[in-house]
Amino acid sequence: MKILSLDTSYSTFNFSILEEGEVVFLFIEEGKKTLELLPRVFEELKINFEEFDAFCVCRGVGYSTPLRIGITFLKTVSYTLKRPLLSYTNFEVFRRLDERATPLLKVSHYWLSEEEGKVKILKEFEKDRTYITLERFELPKGLRLITYKLLPFSYQGAYICYEKLRRGEVEDPLTLEPLYFKGL
Repeated sequence: MKILSLDTSYSTFNFSILEEGEVVFLFIEEGKKTLELLPRVFEELKINFEEFDAFCVCRGVGYSTPLRIGITFLKTVSYTLKRPLLSYTNFEVFRRLDERATPLLKVSHYWLSEEEGKVKILKEFEKDRTYITLERFELPKGLRLITYKLLPFSYQGAYICYEKLRRGEVEDPLTLEPLYFKGL
């Protein structure tokens, strides 16, 4: 089984290729807009979408425009080739890395977490809780943190989608939408 996993949620465009349950390729590009990279990067790397059994995309949270571009791109590929489409969130990736820690991301000037499958805006942090996040976010001092300098969400997302595909949890490419949050 061969799966392509794409993440366009933040300014680090990345995709992974998973074959027979193992990630065999990871591509990372920082500092370029998603619209500049799609579909050109796949053409330059000679990625043939017809070779994939399924497609997987990060649906957020993150920056709205690149999320919509990445999701729309893979929805189109999946629908056109009649291949399964799966999705994951950044929060699922963090939970896969450490299920005891509370996932924490920053979009614009909002700190976001997830509670019961819904995006939650955090107004204050709990000192007795461990948070898992990216190193680039400046956090208040005194918090217990697990941080990652660079976390290509597509890498862990490929494994999440592989498991979802094995359980038959596929998305409808016509209805899949980014995970949005409403700021105050």
